[in-house]
Amino acid sequence: MNNNILHSISWSDYTIGQLFVIKKGKRLRREDMSYGTTNYIGAIKENNGIRQLIDHEPIFKPNCLTVNYNGSVGEVFYQSESFWASDDVNILYSKGWILNKYIGLFIATVIKANKYRFGYGRKWTIDKMKESIISLPSSADGNPNFQFMEQYIKSLNHNPITTAINQTKILPLDIKEWGEFLLGDLFRIKRGNRIIKNEDYFESSDESHCYKVITASAMNNGVDGYFDRWNCSAGTLVCGGEAAGMFATYQPDRCWVLDSSRIFVPLEGVKINVYVGMFLSAVFRKNQYRFSYGRKANPDKIEKLIVKLPVTLQGTPDWHYMEQYIKSLPYSDRI
Repeated sequence: MNNNILHSISWSDYTIGQLFVIKKGKRLRREDMSYGTTNYIGAIKENNGIRQLIDHEPIFKPNCLTVNYNGSVGEVFYQSESFWASDDVNILYSKGWILNKYIGLFIATVIKANKYRFGYGRKWTIDKMKESIISLPSSADGNPNFQFMEQYIKSLNHNPITTAINQTKILPLDIKEWGEFLLGDLFRIKRGNRIIKNEDYFESSDESHCYKVITASAMNNGVDGYFDRWNCSAGTLVCGGEAAGMFATYQPDRCWVLDSSRIFVPLEGVKINVYVGMFLSAVFRKNQYRFSYGRKANPDKIEKLIVKLPVTLQGTPDWHYMEQYIKSLPYSDRI
């Protein structure tokens, strides 16, 4: 099946309110969030709308579409898992027909094509969304041709991710042989700097706003937008000091780190690259339980934290082993 088939079938207009029951998300303040396992859907345009993982119970069931009415207005995603959605997001459940992933992806693309009608100054509210008209493939009886939509999406080609790494040669990890190190002996921890979204930095990049803005989020590698300056060198570890605690990410490029996050500046002898960064970020995340919104991971507390790492015969961190271990993992050749 190819794109020409889309032009050879009948299409009809339907209001979104005819097809869906529309619900509004619920506000959740950042200070009430802690890292957990529930998808938190925010008004963003990437990562399927998942801004971060939170410790609250989900309030919306899966098999639905989420549409941003604020923020990145008009971004649409199919949700296959239970979730919590912010009040900047509208949730669409099928009305009198059965939605599935394939139909959801088709209709999400159609709805998203109408995003140009709305923006930050003209939000896509529930009332406006109910009356919004979209065109869909239709059957002879005038109803949407859901079967065609499903088969069309199934016909699209995709290449599965592959790896050349031999999965039988993963290096061993014997934590009992690791040494203990004070983070303050390895890194100088400094706080990021405050800037304001939609005033200083923005959701999308352009020629001037080309540096990623890193916040205390466990999603999208911490990226929250783009700024015209940087305060963090390339090849640096960053961790959330607020809601995300010790959730660490490796930042391969120069970036701007917000004041809600902490920058790990390597001291002499610390050898960081993308592989070591991946290893250390996993170790640091194991210490998330030590911190919460009520006990923030401040720079002085992080520097006093003791972590266990692979160690050389000389008693120093074994940076080479950390790198080789990550390189031995499946899909490491895709980093």
